[in-house]
Amino acid sequence: MDNQMGVMANLQLARMMNMMTIERGTKAQFAQMVVGRPDLFPDLFPIPDYLEDSDEMEETGLGGISA
Repeated sequence: MDNQMGVMANLQLARMMNMMTIERGTKAQFAQMVVGRPDLFPDLFPIPDYLEDSDEMEETGLGGISA
């Protein structure tokens, strides 16, 4: 009985660690996506007025930022 509880505790710990890793990976991917594509997140990256009407923005699609 005691051994079975130890195995269950290890499984629970492994599951929690796995979830944390998945969550951390997802956050990192999201952060990378946000940084790479400001046009997808206008609330986080408001486009300054002087760029809204410029030709630069239409060429790059990234608010005048060219990679």
